[in-house]
Amino acid sequence: MGFLDSVFRNGFEKSIMGESSRIIVHAINANMELRKVINGSGSIKRIKEIEEESDKAVFRISNSITSGGMPPNIIPDLLRFMDFEDNIVDSIFNMARAYARYTIKDKKINDYLQKQLIAMNGLSESALDILLKMHKATTIETAHRLRYEIEKYEQRGDEIKDAMLAYAYNSKMDYKAFNHILDMAYLSDDVQDNCEDVADRLVTIFVSIIS
Repeated sequence: MGFLDSVFRNGFEKSIMGESSRIIVHAINANMELRKVINGSGSIKRIKEIEEESDKAVFRISNSITSGGMPPNIIPDLLRFMDFEDNIVDSIFNMARAYARYTIKDKKINDYLQKQLIAMNGLSESALDILLKMHKATTIETAHRLRYEIEKYEQRGDEIKDAMLAYAYNSKMDYKAFNHILDMAYLSDDVQDNCEDVADRLVTIFVSIIS
């Protein structure tokens, strides 16, 4: 039982937090499918289906938050929290679409891009796993520690993004390949940033509950 479960005595409130963790599961599934897309075997259609499932869950949970017996002081934070969770799935879907839109013809450059994106995908996987643990955190201290772990993955993602930008600017390639690498660098970093946003908002909710 997580910290929020111990605070929310009402079964309705507990069910909301349980539902919110499922959105992270949607994100994990979308991220796994994204890895397949990068490797050439995944389905953007499947990621779109997951994204639509996430949207429906966010809409349903947000309605429950505003119409139920949730403490008024945390309603704005909970609504932002749900939007941030959904943003992770959206960013994964946007990245998949952008990646499939263009294939770099130069094999060396394309192999480089795939390698970096797989590395970013692995960082996202780790961050998402930690977010699930944050939902089950039993103390504020645990939540802060897990949030710091996510920050470390986000910083490593920034390093990969910066390396990709440097590679694009310092290597000879056509204009489409250049733009594609830049797009993928920023879009893959968005996934990391959104994971950090969710972690920050979750800690804010913890603090709001006990203040």
